[in-house]
Amino acid sequence: TRARLSAFGFPHEGKVRQADAENLPFADSSFDLIYSWGVIHHSPNTRKALEEIVRVMRPGGEGKIMIYNKWSAVSLMYWCLFALFRLKPWLSISDVFSRHVESPGTKVYSLRETRALFDGLPVTNLELICYRKYFTRLTRYPAWIRPWIRFMGEVLTVVLGGVHRSGYFLTVRFNRLAAQTTAVS
Repeated sequence: TRARLSAFGFPHEGKVRQADAENLPFADSSFDLIYSWGVIHHSPNTRKALEEIVRVMRPGGEGKIMIYNKWSAVSLMYWCLFALFRLKPWLSISDVFSRHVESPGTKVYSLRETRALFDGLPVTNLELICYRKYFTRLTRYPAWIRPWIRFMGEVLTVVLGGVHRSGYFLTVRFNRLAAQTTAVS
């Protein structure tokens, strides 16, 4: 991180820290912007990590996070690979992600489950956007199968209602309420 910040000309002396997402070592209302790309869905308690994000965000501050979308073409392809084709169709998409995608315990969320994560938090302007149809880098698969994976990704994207409903990345933008209330809009 320090090397990347230096490469782009950003000062970082003493400002790069590693911490537990569920217990951030920062004072309340410390930041105007919180950005978390593909992190908190790996946390044992995603809701607690989100509570910490909101806690350290200044009133009026903005949060931008990305978590995996449960009902994406990619998620369904993983389910086919690790459940259906292994004759274990009873495994849920959540089970497949927890056991086979990235780190143990990785989670995926539907749009409804994502909104529920924010229930009772002092945030407003909640905006959920899905994008990215399927993996574009398929180098780990033989060249002959890549067009079929892309084709199936396109078909699943259409069947699931388009990329804005079924994209793999579920991004969430929100603001912390200026007044300490518990409404989500």
